[in-house]
Amino acid sequence: MADKQIKEFTLQDTPQTGDWLLMQQAADDAVRKITIQDVADFASFASTRQIVVGAGNDAVVNGTALKAAYAEAKTRSPVATDWVTIKLTSGSYDFGSTGLTMDTDYIAIVGEGSPPWDESGFIVTQAPVSMVVCDTDRTLKVTCRYTLLANMHVRQESNAVGALDANNASYADFLVCRNVAFTGPTGSRIAVESSSTGRCNGTFIDCYFRGAAFYNCDFGGFAFRCRVLGALGGFGSLKTFDGYAKECTVVGVGGFGGSRHGVMAGLCEDCVNEGDQGFGGSISTSTGGFTGVARRCRNTGDYGFGGNKYAPSAGAIAAGAVVEDCINEGNYGFAGGALAGYANDLAGTCRRCRNEGDSGFAGSGSGSTTSKITGVVEDCENEGDGGFGCGGVSTGTLRRCRNVGRTTAIPGWNGLMIDCEFKVTSANIDAVLLVGDAAKLYKNILIANGTGKSVNAAGAQNVVSAGNLMNLGLGANVTNLVALSTDLTDSNIDL
Repeated sequence: MADKQIKEFTLQDTPQTGDWLLMQQAADDAVRKITIQDVADFASFASTRQIVVGAGNDAVVNGTALKAAYAEAKTRSPVATDWVTIKLTSGSYDFGSTGLTMDTDYIAIVGEGSPPWDESGFIVTQAPVSMVVCDTDRTLKVTCRYTLLANMHVRQESNAVGALDANNASYADFLVCRNVAFTGPTGSRIAVESSSTGRCNGTFIDCYFRGAAFYNCDFGGFAFRCRVLGALGGFGSLKTFDGYAKECTVVGVGGFGGSRHGVMAGLCEDCVNEGDQGFGGSISTSTGGFTGVARRCRNTGDYGFGGNKYAPSAGAIAAGAVVEDCINEGNYGFAGGALAGYANDLAGTCRRCRNEGDSGFAGSGSGSTTSKITGVVEDCENEGDGGFGCGGVSTGTLRRCRNVGRTTAIPGWNGLMIDCEFKVTSANIDAVLLVGDAAKLYKNILIANGTGKSVNAAGAQNVVSAGNLMNLGLGANVTNLVALSTDLTDSNIDL
């Protein structure tokens, strides 16, 4: 028979298997065709691989229907190449006091639209699909490895354990959540909070969490454009963040592997912790720190980026760690903040970073005699007091760094310093104090005060000093090993 459009067929002219149906005529007269068998295959796929649950007015009835749909999906033998998808129409699905356990791989639950929220106030607005459990259990428990959730609002009404259990001590490795808002009562925690085995390796895209997300839970997954509003923090707070986060925000304490024994060991780009102790920061005597990579990130409080009030183990920013174009808006950022008797070591690399308060970059305003820089710090600034080392022997490299509000000298310097600007404002204070004979100082501006010296030492020390601008010159204990010094000493030099 001749090719015909579907609308041209009549009851007397029924197409047979193997006939072609003309579906579209292109501008170039190329014919797009589909066979009757193709139509049959499509109908078979639609009927067996998708289950549509229509929401009525009764949320409890809807919740029961969704649970029944999940049970039915399990009987259809989903596999990696042939998922079963449960599609939910707009409405509320109430699971009562017992949540839904997702225990079978390759079953997806997809709602309609996207659950919007007001990012400025972190308030979830009306979502097209809402799944809720009233008490005693999490709304969703993922005990399989592969599953997908999309376009919905998952709520936990009364139990502070939170809306989602995605602990992959033995499961949930490949959970994917896209456009999902997870919320719970004040103080609730999203995901498991296990002190020893809790871990989530899932992927979260455009998700919102009202409640601590992955608190006391290692996070090794992927997070893109996610928001967490929870006083306890998120993404590995108290534990380890060794995943990847891009354009994410945590409002609370200790986001991205911060707070107490948290460790930031992953990669964060364009992320914000709105609070203290973000990105591997801490105020605890527990071990922790920064061993990963952060680019264009911001901590709005104190102790960001490996800052730690107490650091019993050296390496608040460990060797191999990289921090680039980041800002700590408070005090003690970038391995800063050690108290006397504790050692913070900036052993990694910081580039184009800024600590807007006191005691950044292994600095301290608390009298430490052990914090030091053994890594590389380039184009960085500490805007307050006490930046760039605090008493320990610093053997690292400073290039184009600046701290002009110090009340104490840069102490214990025995490394390479190039194109830096350091100024002390307290009476009779040195600008740089040497420890050891390996220090090299090139093209720096070093401003001391009163009877202090631009470069000094407690005992006899050698230095290679050339091209520096100094207002008060070298101390009597300092011998410059450069035969013809090109330093310029002038009491009128100032920043």
